[in-house]
Amino acid sequence: MARFRTTAATLGTALALAACSPAADPPPPDSAGDRPPASSSSSARSAPAPAPTGDQPRPTTPAPRSDRLLTVTRSGGYAGEHKSILIASDGTYRRLDHGRETSKGRLTGARLARLRDVLEAADFQELPRVSTDPRSFDTFMYAFVHAGREVAAQETVMPPRLAAVLAALPPF
Repeated sequence: MARFRTTAATLGTALALAACSPAADPPPPDSAGDRPPASSSSSARSAPAPAPTGDQPRPTTPAPRSDRLLTVTRSGGYAGEHKSILIASDGTYRRLDHGRETSKGRLTGARLARLRDVLEAADFQELPRVSTDPRSFDTFMYAFVHAGREVAAQETVMPPRLAAVLAALPPF
C-alpha cells in the first residue's frame, strides 16, 4: 500500500504542476519578450511586480500558453528532484529547478524541427494519460504538456513515443 501511495503522490504532484495555469501569474518585469504585445484598446494596465531585494532568487513565470510548444517536468527520484523545461514555439527554452529559472537558451533550427517531428509522431491524443508501475520505487515521473494534452509516465514504463520526445530535448 505504501508503494501505491508513493506513486500516487508523485503522479499527483506532476499532474497538479502541469494543470496550473501560467496565465494567472503576471510575468516578471524584465521578461517583456515573453509576453504578447499589449492591446492598444486596453486602457487599464497593472503595475509591474516589485523587484526582489538582496540575493533572493526571483520566481519565474512560464511563457503564455499560446506560445508554448512543450513543457516537460521531471519529479521524484532519490533526491526528490523537481525540474522542468519550458519550450516556446520559436525554440527558446527555460530550465526550472523547483520553480526557479536556472538557465535559458534557444534550440537550433534543426533541433527545433526534430522536436516538432517527434511531437507529431508521438500523437499525444492517442497516448495513455498515465503510465506507471506500482512496483517501481524512487524513479522519475515525467509530465508532458503539448497541444492542450497532458500525459504522465514513470521512467520505467514510458511509452517509446514519449521516450523519443524526451531524447529530442536539451538536457534538463
